[in-house]
Amino acid sequence: MIALVRLRESLALESALLGVSVVLARFAAPRLASTRAARRTVAAVALLVVGAHVAWGALPRPFASYGVDVAMALLPLLGLLCLSLVPAVLLGRALSRVLLAPAVAIEPRGSVPTAKAARADAPAREPRPARRAIVAMATLALPAAGLGVGVTGFFTGAALPRTRRVRMDFPRLPQELAGLRILQLSDLHLGCTRRLDELERFLAGADRPDLLMLTGDVAEDLSLLAPALHMIAALKPRLGAFACLGNHEHFHGAASARRIFERSDMDVLVNDARTVAVGDARLAILGVDDPVWMRGDLRPRLARHLDGALQRAGGEADFRLLMSHRPEGFDPAHARGVDLVLSGHTHGGQIGFHEKSVGERLWPERYLWGPYSRGDSRLYTTAGFGDWYPWRPGCPSEAALVELAHSKRRCVG
Repeated sequence: MIALVRLRESLALESALLGVSVVLARFAAPRLASTRAARRTVAAVALLVVGAHVAWGALPRPFASYGVDVAMALLPLLGLLCLSLVPAVLLGRALSRVLLAPAVAIEPRGSVPTAKAARADAPAREPRPARRAIVAMATLALPAAGLGVGVTGFFTGAALPRTRRVRMDFPRLPQELAGLRILQLSDLHLGCTRRLDELERFLAGADRPDLLMLTGDVAEDLSLLAPALHMIAALKPRLGAFACLGNHEHFHGAASARRIFERSDMDVLVNDARTVAVGDARLAILGVDDPVWMRGDLRPRLARHLDGALQRAGGEADFRLLMSHRPEGFDPAHARGVDLVLSGHTHGGQIGFHEKSVGERLWPERYLWGPYSRGDSRLYTTAGFGDWYPWRPGCPSEAALVELAHSKRRCVG
């Protein structure tokens, strides 16, 4: 697992989150927080935090990497615990006012008041134990749910990627291309959290597609790239297997990665194009290079790359399919009449809900995960096959199987 922050920052952040969680827990459930079991749990977590960071910084491999894994796993769990305790405190106080308010004994009408009842400071009845249990359970439900989401995210991240079947509708699709199935693989990150045997297991259960598209970030260890390409090409798609580069190919040496691609059965397209005949229809397959790390708007650079690929393709294609590792390439592709764009890079924002990224409303221009439509152009951004950080609550890793269909309806996934 890759460290999201530096060692000292991680230790400071996790210590702060644990401390704030302890304080909030005392407000949310004071009786439970003061028990011996609670104190021992806090001590155990504190030792785990310190031990993970000591292993990270002071021990040789592989123990240092184990420390990184534990520290990075604790980070979202402590963060979610801290965040969930804030509404838990508010909920607990609200329920306490309603259910645990002292009940003053009321004498029946017409009865003779006793001396005790007449006193102004008459003691109130203690709340029933059942009500205290309701408040405690309701207060603890939110932190338990937060930890549950955190733990589930790691199980989802570790699971073998699924095949997500997506139908994309095009009003002007040539009849020969209707029903064409495209298997898209992206962001495998082999050597980080995914291994070759996982790729082999997935491919063993995959149906043979008509086309195969590999949209970048295949391997963190370039020694794994050649065997991975051999496995993928062994599917022998009817119309060929094509690839484009991602930013991680550039990080690990784009020239070396291209040589490995060129010695394989995968056709790598770097601002280039190929034309494939499907019956009487001409399918143009385009691939643009990644802009690597660039701040600001990536679209002008991607537009220039796309112009070069379109020039190589010529102007006689009946359908244009673009591989762009970055989904921001969808905007210049739509402006130039490209029919379908297949992208990755985003990992779906790592967190999803109902097959969409939770960041969709915050960054709609990023096209984080799923099918998108602008005019007659379509985009599918895959959540990716692998990860550099395997925490995916509600956003499982995937390979997209895109089927082309002729219809005036918008695309659905």
